[in-house]
Amino acid sequence: MKHLFMLACFLLTSNLVHGEVPTVTLNDKKVRINTDQVKIIRTSETPDKVRILLNVPAKSNACVAYGTRVVYGQNYQCGTETFYTQSCSRQCRPARPPRPGENVPVPTICENVCTPVAHTRYRFCHYNESYCASYGTVVNMIEDQVTIKFKTPSPAANETEEYLLSGSQNHYGLYNIGFRLEAVQTIQNVDINVVDILGIGDIITVR
Repeated sequence: MKHLFMLACFLLTSNLVHGEVPTVTLNDKKVRINTDQVKIIRTSETPDKVRILLNVPAKSNACVAYGTRVVYGQNYQCGTETFYTQSCSRQCRPARPPRPGENVPVPTICENVCTPVAHTRYRFCHYNESYCASYGTVVNMIEDQVTIKFKTPSPAANETEEYLLSGSQNHYGLYNIGFRLEAVQTIQNVDINVVDILGIGDIITVR
């Protein structure tokens, strides 16, 4: 699942600008890395299935400057007032008391009876309203996960394999992150396949 966790600056910057790509040895089933690109080292202790979480910058359009203007209308800043409406119902009653020994229905008189009902509403006045004065591009850091499945034999105790994993935004304005895995140094030729499964995320298979 993607979690929006920090509002960054207006320019998209990669972690490569600030230094070298970090290197992580995969000896656990789950690894969390605070960057959008990482070198991963596969050893004889690396599980066949590893879940990696990266922090990836994602651009979107948002309000970057707010202003205040005076408008006229109903608003809580104007206070409240009470007004009344009528609630009416039709009520019937006998026109007279029944006579002794009378076997016919007594005539009835029906009329509408109304009662006032109190309501509260905001008053009309001039009041201050906040609005967006300028829109622009902002960058949010998105934490997303990818699962890597190793189908090739594990390295020997004195051997390692090196891969470069990177994440990037697929579409502007959407928090949809895509992942790419490149083989830097491997014991044998490998085939890397990336599949995006809705609700699960990217799954990368190394064969």
